[in-house]
Amino acid sequence: MIIRAKALIKELDQADAEVLVPTVVVGEFLAGVPREQHGELVNVLNRRFQVPPYDVRAAAVAAGLWRDYASRKPTLRELIEAEFPGTQKAKIKADVMILATALARRADILYTHDGPLKTIANGLIEVRELQPVEVQPPLI
Repeated sequence: MIIRAKALIKELDQADAEVLVPTVVVGEFLAGVPREQHGELVNVLNRRFQVPPYDVRAAAVAAGLWRDYASRKPTLRELIEAEFPGTQKAKIKADVMILATALARRADILYTHDGPLKTIANGLIEVRELQPVEVQPPLI
């Protein structure tokens, strides 16, 4: 996905697009990185992207999403469990927080390959996956 992500970032740069990376995503990313690299990576993310917090505005949006899904059948938890067996409740909460941050900041597009997040976001925001990139073979 690194090559795809780099291609997307280049495309968004050329379009002068504003790219948001919710702090919940930053936390998920940093969980897989050695602690001694966190400071440098956070600085790069802050310089390169908008990194909106999961704040009161996003929390209110998240609460609305939970309330909307609570009145549906199947509920959000049942829907995700049916489509993605074994998905933990904590992961669903994180996905709702990511989506809520994007919606609260009026993002136009959500880029993700995450199945549960795509399901939750369906109909609320345009969802796209990173597009495949043709990699040219090295010239020998």
